[in-house]
This record gives sequence, structure tokens and C-alpha cells, in this order.
Amino acid sequence: MTGISALVDNFNDNTVNGTLWPGSYGTYQEAGGRARVACDTGFNAYKSGTIYTLTGSSVFLQVFPPAAAGAATSTCTMFLTTTTAGTDAGFLIDTAGNAVGLYLRSGFADAGAVFLTYNATNHAWLRLREAAGSLYWETSPNGTTWTIQRTAATPAWATDTTLSLFMDSHRDAGTNNWAEYDNLNSLPVTTFALGTVGAVSTAQPLTSRRSTTLGIATATTTAQHPIGAKTRTAGTAGSTATTQATVGAKTGHLGQAAASSTATALPGTKQAGIAPTGTASTAQATVGAKNRLLGQAGTSTSATTPAGTKTATAGIATATEAPLALTPSRSTPLGPAGTLAAPQSLTGLKQRTLTPAAETATARTLAPPAPPTHAIHLQLTGPPTTPWTTHGTTTAWTCTGRTTPVDALSTEYYEIGVTWDRGTPTAFDVQIAIVAVGHEPTDTDWHPAQWDTTSTGTTVAKLLVGPDGGALSPTPGRYRAWVNVTATPEHPVLSTAAFDIT
Repeated sequence: MTGISALVDNFNDNTVNGTLWPGSYGTYQEAGGRARVACDTGFNAYKSGTIYTLTGSSVFLQVFPPAAAGAATSTCTMFLTTTTAGTDAGFLIDTAGNAVGLYLRSGFADAGAVFLTYNATNHAWLRLREAAGSLYWETSPNGTTWTIQRTAATPAWATDTTLSLFMDSHRDAGTNNWAEYDNLNSLPVTTFALGTVGAVSTAQPLTSRRSTTLGIATATTTAQHPIGAKTRTAGTAGSTATTQATVGAKTGHLGQAAASSTATALPGTKQAGIAPTGTASTAQATVGAKNRLLGQAGTSTSATTPAGTKTATAGIATATEAPLALTPSRSTPLGPAGTLAAPQSLTGLKQRTLTPAAETATARTLAPPAPPTHAIHLQLTGPPTTPWTTHGTTTAWTCTGRTTPVDALSTEYYEIGVTWDRGTPTAFDVQIAIVAVGHEPTDTDWHPAQWDTTSTGTTVAKLLVGPDGGALSPTPGRYRAWVNVTATPEHPVLSTAAFDIT
């Protein structure tokens, strides 16, 4: 089980670590020692592997939100997400709205969400922490001194071992820029410049050291033992005619050395006498080794097979007029190539003999191709002036949606403008999903929608949303609308910019 605190990246190598961030998408990079996520109308994010747990762990980082730059919403997030869509916890900073949202969502909603007025200094660092059954949202100006901004009971999913860290950025309009992140679960190294060393006429105390003033030394006629040391007074040294054993050591008197004409074994050593070296007419086996005497090498007129190898004597090669089939793992000499008057079929291939072509006095009608499932405009043209040319592709399907906030008590149609450059899309079935930012729709999120035309002639897909008979009734939060058109064989799924339900 890996706690989320094990996910560490200071982004200093300016290379995205694919092992740490396998789920990332859109436009993102490492530059200048920071992780950067593009803040535009598209969808871009860093996303880690789904291998972490939150229990008894925490995740913190330093965040540099994108400037509003003319947008109504300009956001960046740090969320710990589960494998269940709409269930997560974390922070969302909106510099255009000058707000910080602290979320614990289930089913894309959090009735107890806390909102702070964004302060670039006080909210420079964000931390989500779990301890002893409680979840804490904390902010810090420096990554060391933390202020608790929200507390909630630890959700059951905190024990999951499939959590992932998600950091994204998005804007609804304005000038594109970047959200930046740094020092993920890693405080930066702090350095201090040392001043020039100077000389002083008095001794300088060492900072943070304990010291005790020593009194004036006095003379004494007796030896003084060091404080805290054990001592024993040694008696007067005397002479002795015998050798004295060292205290605590075992000794034994050595007898007078004597000469011997035979070798003497060392005590405790096993030995065996070696007999005089002799000569032998045969090779002698090494003790403990198995050996076999080799006979005299002889010559032979036939090849001798190595021991343990199966062989078969090959007969003399003969010629044959017909090719011989190759048997598995066996080879046969090929005879000389010959010519044949009739074509020969390839083994294992299906073939049919073609009869001679015949003439006919009437024109043959070619069967027309099957018509396409929907209109594809093709036409014949003259030969191009350049033999080879290329052209780019365009997006056939586009959509627009609402960006202004919606009140959660309001029931109204949410309209999405849909454009199809092949014609009008109103002949196709259409569905709409309203999903919290950071997630994609699941099968249960889609609702049947209707086609309509605005007073200005814009084709829109619409869905009734709200508590008074709507297809769904979202709670306050940040959402994105999705539209799904069944235009066989095409099946476009498009999304709008984010908007708030308050």
C-alpha cells in the first residue's frame, strides 16, 4: 500500500516523468523547474498513476495559478481522485473570481464546500491531509507553517489503493497562459549567504552552545580525578624475581625449547604423513575425483560421432526430375532445375485456371456501389496542375455552451449550440450530460435532449435542468456540459467550457 506522500517530484530536470504521470493529457510540460499546464479553452492536465492511498498520508505542493487575462473563469486544481466518477477531494483556485474552493465531492456534488477569498501569499501552498479519521484542507505561505481551512470526517474511499493526483487548468475566454506547480511533497532547499569573516580582539561565543564559566584554577597536593570518571589508586611498584601474569589474562609457563629430528604436529591440527614421492607409468587419479584412462588416439576412415549425439549417415545424393517436399527439420538436396511446358501450382495456395478472354458485342454494365449511410459530396474534376498535392483537415463538428453561472434553484433549458459543416444535425438523435469539471460522462450521465432553433437562427440542443421537473438537479459546484450526436457512422462527443452552479 503506497501513501500519496510517496509521490515526489520537484520538476527540476525539465523533463516530464512518464512513470509518475502516465495519465496526463492535453498540453503540459516541465520548464524552468516547474510543472506547467496550459490554461486555454481545451482540456489539459497532469495525472498520476492510480496506485495511491490517502489513509495516514498527505499531499502538498506549491501552486502558481494562471492570471485571469480577460476570462470570466480562469482556474487550476489539485484533486485526489478515485476510480468512481464524481468522487474526489481537493482545491480549486479561480483567479478571475478571486476564490479558492475546498471540495469533498460524491456524485459530483458537495453541499458543505468551503470558499475562501484567494490570497496569493497565504494560499501559495496547498495540502490535503488525513489523520486519525479526519480529513484536513490546509494552506501555507511557505510550506512549513500550515493553517487548517476545513475539516471533515475521513471518507470511506480514503483507504482505496487506486487513488490518483489530478492537476488541471482551464479558461472560458481571454488570453491563453499557464498554471504552474512546484515542489510536490518536496520542500525546496534553503540557502543563506555567509558574510565575510572578520577579526575581533575578544573570543566569540558559538551560537546555540551551552557553556559554563570555569573558576580560577588552584593548586592541590593530591591528584584530582576527572569528574564522572572511576579511578583506583595504584600502589608502589615493587620488584619480583618471577614473571607476573597480567590481571584478567590466562597464562601458562612455556617449557624450554628442545630440538627434534621429526616434524611436530601443531596442537589441534589434523595431519597425515606424506609418503616419499614416486614415479608411475600410468596417470594417477586425483583423490576425490572420478577419472577414466584415455586410450591411445587412433585414425579412422569414417567420421566418428561425439558421445551423446544422435546421428544418421547421409546417403549419396541423387538427382530427381521432380521437386521433393521439405519435411520438418529435414533437408533434401535439390536436383537440377528443369523446364516444364505446363504451369506448376504452388503448394498450399488456392488457384483457379483462367479461361481465355472472349469478346462480346454488347457493353457490360458495372454494378453500382452501395450508397453511403449519409451524404458525402463527391465530384469529378480535371487533372490537377500539380501531380501531387496535400490539404489539411477541418473539424466538422463544433459546439458552444453557457459560461455564466446558473442558480441551483432555477429550472431552465441548458442550450448547446451545435454546428455541423456537412448540413443540419437536427435529423440525428442527441443526448446531453452535465458533469463536474475533471470528469468525463459515464453511461448513466447521458439524458435525451431536443433540437431547437434560436431567434437568430442558431441550431441548439437543449435539456431541461433543475429541481422542478428537470432531467437532473445538480448541487452547487463547477460543471461542464457534454453533447453526444448519433450520426452514423460518425458519433461525435463534444464538450463546452466550464460554468458554475451556485
